[in-house]
Amino acid sequence: MSGLSSYNDVSQQSASNEQLIILLYERAIRGQIIAIDFLEDGDRESATFELRRCREIFIALAGALDHEVAPELAANLHQLYLWAVRELVQAENNCSPGPVENTLEMSQTLYWAMKEAMG
Repeated sequence: MSGLSSYNDVSQQSASNEQLIILLYERAIRGQIIAIDFLEDGDRESATFELRRCREIFIALAGALDHEVAPELAANLHQLYLWAVRELVQAENNCSPGPVENTLEMSQTLYWAMKEAMG
């Protein structure tokens, strides 16, 4: 295992739930940017890999929502995450970067809002 890989593993294991959410957003954003590049280059196989990883992240984020603490916010975020998953499926099926660009914009907006809210 490389030094950077070891550092990342330890960082993630010692991160708070809030920090993990930020890390998930960062990885989803990075993955969507990479997927857009692959789709634009016609590399469907690589794009599919990244899109699937991004969908898994959105599903994990949806599953981590606490509907008891803030029911309306959790419901709204849940709908956004499900929308993102559907958009990423559409991008994969149509080999089109457009839907990913939409989810990327949403991801970036939520990422900055979460970072600000978490201090």
